[in-house]
Amino acid sequence: MSNSPELITDLTQLAQWIQAQSDDGLSVGLVPTMGALHAGHLSLVKSAAQQSDAVLVTIFVNPTQFAADDDLQQYPRDLEGDLQLLQSVAKVTVFAPTVADIYPAGNATAANIESNELDDVATRWEGERRPGHFLGVTTIVHKLFTLTKPQIAFFGRKDYQQLRVIERLNEEHPHNIKIVGCPIVREEDGLAMSSRNAYLTAAQRTQATAIYRGLQTACSMANSIEMAAAELQEVVRKQLGNAEINRIDYVAVVHPKSLEPLVLLDRTEQIKQLQLGAIILVAVFVGNTRLIDNIYIPPINP
Repeated sequence: MSNSPELITDLTQLAQWIQAQSDDGLSVGLVPTMGALHAGHLSLVKSAAQQSDAVLVTIFVNPTQFAADDDLQQYPRDLEGDLQLLQSVAKVTVFAPTVADIYPAGNATAANIESNELDDVATRWEGERRPGHFLGVTTIVHKLFTLTKPQIAFFGRKDYQQLRVIERLNEEHPHNIKIVGCPIVREEDGLAMSSRNAYLTAAQRTQATAIYRGLQTACSMANSIEMAAAELQEVVRKQLGNAEINRIDYVAVVHPKSLEPLVLLDRTEQIKQLQLGAIILVAVFVGNTRLIDNIYIPPINP
C-alpha cells in the first residue's frame, strides 16, 4: 500500500475528511508544522501514527507569529519535498491551506486570543524578545484546533516555551485535546534539528554544536554538586564563548511549568524547588541565525 500523502488544500475538503474520520470512529492525531520538514518533524509524525488512527499534518507558514523585521519572506518553503519526506514515514493526510483560508479578513483581525489570557509563561524569555510572537502562535494553534478537531496534538520539546504556552492555551480554551510533547531530535553532533539550521554556513554549523555541549555540561553538574542557577548559566555561557558565540539573548534555569527563573540551588533549595526538575533555556545568534535549545534537569534526590 502506498504511503503517498493525501493533500488537502481547502476548507471544504478538510471538513469532508474530518467527517469521514468521525464516521469511521477513527481518532485524529494532529502535527502542526510550518513546513521545511526534517527528522525532528518526522519523529512527531511517527509518534502520531503510533498513538492515533489517522494522522493529519498541517503545513502553513503563519504570518502572525513573525515580527515586522523577522524572516517571514526568507522562511524556507518546499511543499513537494515535504510530501516526499512524509511518504517515507507513515500514511498521513496533509492540510496545506492558504493565508486567505486561515485569515479570511486579513492578519489585522487574526488575534482572537487576547494577550491578557497569556500569563507569565508567554511573556518571559521568547515573549519578551519577540513581542507578539506567542499571540500569533496561539492564534494559529487555536484556529487549527477548531478547524481540524483532533483528539491528540503533537509538538516538539525543542520549542519548550511554545509547548508550555500551547498547554496553557488548551487549559484556557478547552478543545478536549491531549497535548503530547515529543523529545528533541538532534544531529549526530548534538545540534537540535531546526529548519533554521539551513541558514548556517559550514563554519557556523560547527560553532553551533557548543550550544548542546554547554547544556549537557551544566546538566551533569547540577545533578552532582550544589550550584546556584547563575553558576550553571555561566557554565553554558563559557562553552558558548569558547566557540565565539557572543550574541546571547538568554541562558536561564527555569521552573518547568511556570518558566520562572530559579535562583538559589543549594542542596536544600534544590530538593524543594526541583520537585518537577528544571529546564535550562538558551537562545543565541550564530551569525545572523537565531537558534534556541533546552535541556531538562531531573529532580534532585535528597
